[in-house]
Amino acid sequence: MTKQAYDEKNEQDYIKNTLAVETAIEQIRRDPKLKPTITQIHQLTGLNRKTIRDREPKEELEKIKSRRKVETQIEKEEKKDTAKELESQLDNAQKELVYWFNEAQSKELQLNQLEIKIKKKQESIDFYKTELERERLNNSALKTQLNQLKKLMEE
Repeated sequence: MTKQAYDEKNEQDYIKNTLAVETAIEQIRRDPKLKPTITQIHQLTGLNRKTIRDREPKEELEKIKSRRKVETQIEKEEKKDTAKELESQLDNAQKELVYWFNEAQSKELQLNQLEIKIKKKQESIDFYKTELERERLNNSALKTQLNQLKKLMEE
Protein backbone atom coordinates (compact mmCIF):
# COMPACT_ATOMS: atom_id res chain seq x y z
CA MET A 1 0.00 0.00 0.00
CA THR A 2 1.40 3.36 -0.93
CA LYS A 3 1.71 6.20 1.46
CA GLN A 4 -0.91 8.24 -0.40
CA ALA A 5 -3.44 5.38 -0.33
CA TYR A 6 -2.69 4.90 3.36
CA ASP A 7 -3.23 8.63 4.01
CA GLU A 8 -6.54 8.58 2.09
CA LYS A 9 -7.71 5.56 4.07
CA ASN A 10 -6.75 7.31 7.33
CA GLU A 11 -8.53 10.47 6.18
CA GLN A 12 -11.70 8.51 5.34
CA ASP A 13 -11.58 6.69 8.69
CA TYR A 14 -11.00 9.97 10.51
CA ILE A 15 -14.03 11.56 8.82
CA LYS A 16 -16.17 8.44 9.40
CA ASN A 17 -15.19 8.27 13.08
CA THR A 18 -15.71 12.01 13.55
CA LEU A 19 -19.21 11.72 12.06
CA ALA A 20 -19.91 8.74 14.33
CA VAL A 21 -18.82 10.76 17.40
CA GLU A 22 -20.91 13.77 16.32
CA THR A 23 -23.93 11.52 15.71
CA ALA A 24 -23.47 9.95 19.15
CA ILE A 25 -23.23 13.41 20.75
CA GLU A 26 -26.44 14.44 18.97
CA GLN A 27 -28.17 11.28 20.25
CA ILE A 28 -27.02 12.07 23.77
CA ARG A 29 -28.25 15.65 23.38
CA ARG A 30 -31.72 14.49 22.30
CA ASP A 31 -32.14 11.57 24.71
CA PRO A 32 -31.92 12.53 28.41
CA LYS A 33 -31.66 8.85 29.34
CA LEU A 34 -28.20 8.72 27.78
CA LYS A 35 -25.40 10.00 30.01
CA PRO A 36 -23.19 12.74 28.55
CA THR A 37 -19.93 10.79 28.98
CA ILE A 38 -17.16 9.48 26.78
CA THR A 39 -18.11 5.98 27.93
CA GLN A 40 -21.59 6.52 26.50
CA ILE A 41 -20.12 7.67 23.18
CA HIS A 42 -17.94 4.55 23.22
CA GLN A 43 -21.02 2.38 23.75
CA LEU A 44 -22.93 4.13 20.95
CA THR A 45 -20.09 4.13 18.38
CA GLY A 46 -17.92 1.21 19.35
CA LEU A 47 -14.87 3.44 18.93
CA ASN A 48 -11.84 3.34 21.19
CA ARG A 49 -11.88 5.98 23.97
CA LYS A 50 -8.62 7.47 22.69
CA THR A 51 -10.12 7.81 19.22
CA ILE A 52 -13.10 9.57 20.80
CA ARG A 53 -10.92 11.87 22.94
CA ASP A 54 -8.93 12.90 19.86
CA ARG A 55 -12.13 14.54 18.55
CA GLU A 56 -12.38 16.54 21.80
CA PRO A 57 -16.05 15.92 22.66
CA LYS A 58 -15.55 16.90 26.32
CA GLU A 59 -16.54 20.51 25.78
CA GLU A 60 -19.75 19.48 24.01
CA LEU A 61 -20.50 16.91 26.71
CA GLU A 62 -20.01 19.56 29.41
CA LYS A 63 -22.48 21.84 27.61
CA ILE A 64 -25.01 18.99 27.55
CA LYS A 65 -24.41 18.32 31.28
CA SER A 66 -24.85 21.97 32.21
CA ARG A 67 -27.96 22.34 30.02
CA ARG A 68 -29.52 19.26 31.64
CA LYS A 69 -28.65 20.59 35.09
CA VAL A 70 -30.37 23.89 34.30
CA GLU A 71 -33.39 22.05 32.88
CA THR A 72 -33.58 19.91 36.01
CA GLN A 73 -33.45 23.00 38.22
CA ILE A 74 -36.18 24.66 36.15
CA GLU A 75 -38.34 21.54 36.44
CA LYS A 76 -37.80 21.49 40.21
CA GLU A 77 -38.75 25.17 40.43
CA GLU A 78 -41.85 24.55 38.33
CA LYS A 79 -42.78 21.62 40.55
CA LYS A 80 -42.27 23.82 43.62
CA ASP A 81 -44.38 26.56 42.05
CA THR A 82 -47.02 24.00 41.14
CA ALA A 83 -46.93 22.60 44.66
CA LYS A 84 -47.27 26.10 46.14
CA GLU A 85 -50.16 26.84 43.80
CA LEU A 86 -51.87 23.58 44.74
CA GLU A 87 -51.32 24.29 48.44
CA SER A 88 -52.81 27.74 47.95
CA GLN A 89 -55.81 26.28 46.16
CA LEU A 90 -56.21 23.68 48.92
CA ASP A 91 -56.04 26.41 51.57
CA ASN A 92 -58.66 28.45 49.71
CA ALA A 93 -60.86 25.38 49.34
CA GLN A 94 -60.58 24.68 53.08
CA LYS A 95 -61.52 28.27 53.91
CA GLU A 96 -64.46 28.10 51.54
CA LEU A 97 -65.53 24.78 53.06
CA VAL A 98 -65.46 26.30 56.56
CA TYR A 99 -67.43 29.32 55.30
CA TRP A 100 -70.15 27.19 53.70
CA PHE A 101 -70.25 24.85 56.71
CA ASN A 102 -70.86 27.83 58.99
CA GLU A 103 -73.48 29.17 56.54
CA ALA A 104 -75.24 25.80 56.56
CA GLN A 105 -75.24 25.69 60.36
CA SER A 106 -76.60 29.23 60.51
CA LYS A 107 -79.37 28.41 58.04
CA GLU A 108 -80.19 25.22 59.91
CA LEU A 109 -80.52 27.20 63.15
CA GLN A 110 -82.77 29.73 61.39
CA LEU A 111 -84.85 26.88 59.99
CA ASN A 112 -85.26 25.33 63.45
CA GLN A 113 -86.31 28.71 64.89
CA LEU A 114 -88.84 29.23 62.08
CA GLU A 115 -90.25 25.73 62.62
CA ILE A 116 -90.71 26.52 66.34
CA LYS A 117 -92.49 29.79 65.46
CA ILE A 118 -94.72 28.02 62.95
CA LYS A 119 -95.55 25.33 65.50
CA LYS A 120 -96.49 27.97 68.11
CA LYS A 121 -98.60 29.86 65.58
CA GLN A 122 -100.33 26.64 64.54
CA GLU A 123 -101.07 25.86 68.19
CA SER A 124 -102.42 29.39 68.60
CA ILE A 125 -104.60 29.03 65.50
CA ASP A 126 -105.94 25.69 66.75
CA PHE A 127 -106.67 27.20 70.18
CA TYR A 128 -108.57 30.15 68.70
CA LYS A 129 -110.49 27.88 66.32
CA THR A 130 -111.57 25.80 69.30
CA GLU A 131 -112.49 28.96 71.23
CA LEU A 132 -114.43 30.30 68.23
CA GLU A 133 -116.33 27.05 67.88
CA ARG A 134 -117.11 27.01 71.60
CA GLU A 135 -118.30 30.65 71.49
CA ARG A 136 -120.48 29.91 68.44
CA LEU A 137 -122.06 27.00 70.27
CA ASN A 138 -122.51 29.19 73.34
CA ASN A 139 -123.96 31.95 71.11
CA SER A 140 -126.29 29.44 69.47
CA ALA A 141 -127.41 28.16 72.88
CA LEU A 142 -128.00 31.73 74.08
CA LYS A 143 -130.04 32.53 70.95
CA THR A 144 -132.12 29.43 71.56
CA GLN A 145 -132.73 30.54 75.15
CA LEU A 146 -133.54 34.05 73.98
CA ASN A 147 -136.05 32.72 71.51
CA GLN A 148 -137.62 30.56 74.20
CA LEU A 149 -137.83 33.54 76.53
CA LYS A 150 -139.40 35.63 73.78
CA LYS A 151 -141.96 32.91 73.20
CA LEU A 152 -142.70 32.77 76.88
CA MET A 153 -143.13 36.49 77.08
CA GLU A 154 -145.42 36.52 74.11
CA GLU A 155 -147.62 34.02 75.70
